[in-house]
Amino acid sequence: MKSQRLLTQYLIACILLLTAFVMPSDRASAATCTWVGGNGDWNVNANWSCGWVPTTSDDVVIDQSGVGPQINAATTGVDVNSITIAPGALMTVNATTNSLTAYANSFTNSGEIIINGDNASGGGLTVWSPFANNGTVTLNSGAISLVRGGTHAGDFVGAEQTVLVIGHSSFPSQTFTFTATSQIQVPIILVNGGPVVNIAGDFTPGFVSLTPNESYLSIYSGTTFNLTTTSVFMPYKVSVSSATLNLPDTPLDVAELTVNGTLYNPNNLKITEKLQLSSYTLTGTGDIEVDSFASTFQLGGGTISGKTIYNPITVNWLSGNITLADGAVFQNSGTFNAKGNTTMTGTAAESFINNGFFIKDTAGTTTTMDIPFTNNGTVDIVAGNLIFLKGMDNGENAVINLGDGTLNPGDTLNLASDDSLIGSGTLAANLVNAGTVSPGNSAGGITVQGDYTQESTGVLEIQLGGTTAGTGYDQLTVTGTSTMAGTLNVSLINGFVPQVGDSFTILPYGTRSGGYSSLNLPEGYRWGIDYGYSGLTLNVLEGGSISGTVTCNSPHTVFVDLWLDDYNSPPPEDSINIGCGESYSFTNLLDGTYYVGAWIDLNESGGGPPDPGEPYAWYGDPTAVTIIDGEIRENIDITIEGGGFTIYLPLILR
Repeated sequence: MKSQRLLTQYLIACILLLTAFVMPSDRASAATCTWVGGNGDWNVNANWSCGWVPTTSDDVVIDQSGVGPQINAATTGVDVNSITIAPGALMTVNATTNSLTAYANSFTNSGEIIINGDNASGGGLTVWSPFANNGTVTLNSGAISLVRGGTHAGDFVGAEQTVLVIGHSSFPSQTFTFTATSQIQVPIILVNGGPVVNIAGDFTPGFVSLTPNESYLSIYSGTTFNLTTTSVFMPYKVSVSSATLNLPDTPLDVAELTVNGTLYNPNNLKITEKLQLSSYTLTGTGDIEVDSFASTFQLGGGTISGKTIYNPITVNWLSGNITLADGAVFQNSGTFNAKGNTTMTGTAAESFINNGFFIKDTAGTTTTMDIPFTNNGTVDIVAGNLIFLKGMDNGENAVINLGDGTLNPGDTLNLASDDSLIGSGTLAANLVNAGTVSPGNSAGGITVQGDYTQESTGVLEIQLGGTTAGTGYDQLTVTGTSTMAGTLNVSLINGFVPQVGDSFTILPYGTRSGGYSSLNLPEGYRWGIDYGYSGLTLNVLEGGSISGTVTCNSPHTVFVDLWLDDYNSPPPEDSINIGCGESYSFTNLLDGTYYVGAWIDLNESGGGPPDPGEPYAWYGDPTAVTIIDGEIRENIDITIEGGGFTIYLPLILR
């Protein structure tokens, strides 16, 4: 029995000894370390109620009103179980050279965290734990980075150049919620690592700064950024890269917007400076308006759904196909440059409305508009090919400039009474002209690969500046049937003077019918119009002539004048000087009624009617001489009766 008691006592002693070895000391056990150091250094043992600087198993409580620890990121790290900052208490991070990382299983701030960081390198505070900010985070400089989600009912406010970072690739798909009582007023916000960010409180980064490179929101890598608040003042720049930005139901202005992802705006969004879209999806019923004073609009491939894009400036469609869906409209009142091998598609419910300039300007490329297209402005094919698979609906005063490219407007291009087709390219369709067709750019040619029908209100304008088709004079070439009516206007350019025998094939065609009811041809020439088997040709014909002899008795010069229609309205059409007994001749005269008269000026000035006392030619009404079909009128002789040098009688036309 005694031996059994000794054995039992021995075992108890061993257990107690073993327990003494395995039980942690007070220093190593989990403790609540409460701050008692005023505005002292975090890294001083005496500033903590537990007697040491808190470590990984400790719970930190900071509850002194108006004061709190100062943490120097260059010498101190924070790795604890939890951090709780009570209302009215402070924690200050001085990270001017290094960034402080706070490791904890939970971090709740109901007081104020003050960050003095390094703006140049992003120094500040990284919270590597779930974080709940119910108080205030004040960034005097530097940055705060939130890594592992959390719910925030308090404020994040920062000075110029300060940064709020949300999310981290090491902990993807975290959720960060900013409730209706929260506020974010930090000028630079970076979101990455694919989190979901929900903001229901004030979101006013633009209140701090609107300097282009110091005020921006950048959303990356699978992030979903939900703005549901209507208290919004956006930063200067907003960029979405492989992410989603959902805007609130309130009108917003953004100076610069870049979208390579998804943008949802249920209300109107105005871009005041730059808009860049590539690989995008634009959704929501709110429209997007580019301000007329904006500088840049770059457009790539993507989808535009349920909204109207208003563009009053120059937009460059560089690459990528565009789909319009759910009644979307692209309305252009500026200059729309289509530069690449691209296609825009849409159903009958979508449309492209051009009230400005739609320009295709890249050789060797084809732009296809497989969408209803309304043209109230100018379509200009400078180079390359432009195809409208669903046709073109040309409104009033529309202008289509083929430039040097090819236009396929569908089966038929219809020009209304105020519309114009100009340029020197190819129309790969039929053409119905109730407006104006004016080939070339002084000069040039249009080729219609189909039929040409000119209606009674239609006008064909041709300019002649030489004798070579396409470079010297304008030409409209029709591969099919040319049906002619309406007006043909022909004018001269570049000082060109046609000569008798010149020929201009202005309208080659396969076959033809009809003819022009109104011809406006250059005056001073006799024109022949030939509706030939293969084309309409203008020919310069030799005009008529009037000739005869002047009989008189004087050594002075005889002035022979030619008047057209009215001999009482000076000056005459033409005048020549001869001597008595000599012949005169006026040639290449257009059809019409002429009057020929002669007179003698004793001082031979020829400066108009003779001076008083000199003989007049116009004592009677000269007889009319009529030219019809370029006929030659000979022996129109003039006799000035009388002799000597002082007595002259009226001329007589025979």
